[in-house]
Amino acid sequence: MLRVPSSAARRIFVWHENHIDRPYRSGGRIREDYREVFDRFRDMPVVVVATQAQADELRARYPGADNIRVIPPIVDDKRTGPPIMRESGRIGVFARLAPGKRIPHVIEAMSHVVDEFPAATLHIYGSGPEREHIQSLAHESRCASSIEFHGRTQAVSDEMARCDVTVSASEVESFGLSVGESLAVGTPVVSYDITYGPSDVVRDGIDGYLVPDGDIRALAQAIIAVLESARDGRPMAVGARERIREEFGRESVARRWSAILHDGQIVE
Repeated sequence: MLRVPSSAARRIFVWHENHIDRPYRSGGRIREDYREVFDRFRDMPVVVVATQAQADELRARYPGADNIRVIPPIVDDKRTGPPIMRESGRIGVFARLAPGKRIPHVIEAMSHVVDEFPAATLHIYGSGPEREHIQSLAHESRCASSIEFHGRTQAVSDEMARCDVTVSASEVESFGLSVGESLAVGTPVVSYDITYGPSDVVRDGIDGYLVPDGDIRALAQAIIAVLESARDGRPMAVGARERIREEFGRESVARRWSAILHDGQIVE
C-alpha cells in the first residue's frame, strides 16, 4: 500500500492490533512482524487505530505525527428478544479459550469471591485450544461447583444481560469488544487495565473497575465490590447503554469514517 501513488487512491492504514511486543507496555519495542511497516510510519497518509490510548502512544513515539486518527469498532446491543432478568451473583466471561485471555486468573479470583458470596457462580462462554486445560483447572479448584462452561453462543448480548458483572483478564487487546458489548447491555465490567482497550471504554468506579494488570487478588476484590453494589441496590454502569450507543454506536462510528473519507481529512 505504501507503494500505491496518492494520485491513484486514498490510502488508509487500519491497525486493529496492539503494535507493541511483549509485555505490551507503552514505549516498548514494535512487534517484529510490524517493524518494516512502522519504520515508514510517516509515509502513511492516514493511520486509523481503535483507541485513544494507542493513538497517544503512537504520537509520543513519532513526535509531530499528524496522520493518526481514532475510530473504534461498532459496539452494538445485540439482544435478540425481550429484556432478560439479571441473575444475582452471576459472573460472566466471554472470550476465546486461549492463553492470552488468562481465564485461569478468573478461576483463581473466583475462589476468593465465593468466600464473600458463596452463591456466586462463574459462567464461561467460548471455545478454543485451552478449553480442556481450563476445565481441568476449574474442576481441581475449590470453587469447582460454582463454575459452568457453556461453549460458544450466538446470543452473547442476551447472556451478558443475565450477569451482574462480566470479567476480562486478557493480556493484550486492540480494543476489547466484549468489554464494550457488556456495557452496551448495562452490565458492569471488571478488567485488567491493559494496553489497549478497557481504559477507553470503562469509567473506573462508575461502569465497573480497572485493576492492575495481573493482580488476581485485586481482580477478585473488584468483582466482590460490583456484586456488593448490586446486592445493596446501588447498581453500577447506570447510563452505560446510552453512553456506549453515543460514543461507539453505528452513527458515531460512521461520522468518524465520513470525516476521513469525505471531509478532506486525508493527510498527504
